[in-house]
Amino acid sequence: MTLIDEAIEGLKAKSIQKPDIVPPPTPAQIADAEAKLGCKFPPSFLAFLNQAGSYQLRYWETFWVGDESLRYRNIVEANRSEREESDPALPDFLITFHNNGC
Repeated sequence: MTLIDEAIEGLKAKSIQKPDIVPPPTPAQIADAEAKLGCKFPPSFLAFLNQAGSYQLRYWETFWVGDESLRYRNIVEANRSEREESDPALPDFLITFHNNGC
């Protein structure tokens, strides 16, 4: 079992609801999100996106790429909000992948 598989199993075990199953993002959606965020996603996050839905834990959700229906869980929107509406603001050189700041 890979680390990504272990992480997904851990999320499933701790999830308070069924995950929102959405199709993996397309290469164009990934490229668009990376361009808007000014970064390249790490291979581990891309592997996670290809294997998992968007999970909601008791107080945290994982952010997703591509599916606009997830609104506040969309990684671009979440990072925009953290950069523009939070005090202190998230620095541009950091990307949050999960709503606890990770």
